[in-house]
Amino acid sequence: MKQACPHGNAPDASAPKPLGPVGRAVSTVLGALCVALATAGVYVPGLPTTIFLILAVALFGRGCPVLREKVLSWKIFQPFRPYLDRSKPMPVAARNSALALMWAAISISAATILISASIPDFVAAIIVVAGFFGTAAIFRAARPRETAPAMAPTRSPRAD
Repeated sequence: MKQACPHGNAPDASAPKPLGPVGRAVSTVLGALCVALATAGVYVPGLPTTIFLILAVALFGRGCPVLREKVLSWKIFQPFRPYLDRSKPMPVAARNSALALMWAAISISAATILISASIPDFVAAIIVVAGFFGTAAIFRAARPRETAPAMAPTRSPRAD
């Protein structure tokens, strides 16, 4: 029998440790807001969808693991589910494509900011630093979760 969100435990060991009651409520409300923004992003040009869904999953993981699992069970996430729970490594071609596209966007954004006189230069530096964090996240997602090594069988002394 499933327990209610505020008092339930995470359905899997990879979920973060649950917060206190207020933190769970705030995290759950923010997750629901992210789902609403992602839904609006499907219809509103220029409003992103993917990042809001990723944020919703992260927030629900802290506030309401049942909703996290519900969002992850949506059809849109099914092709990526093995990579999200890290049971399967990200394919090399997918990792390389993600890195290339991400750094292309970062480069274009940083160059545009540096050319523009109205935006301070430190904003470009923030974008580049965020890109390094994104790169680390992609490399982390690219490898499967390490499991505890199986214990080697012990030999019993021979009775001679």
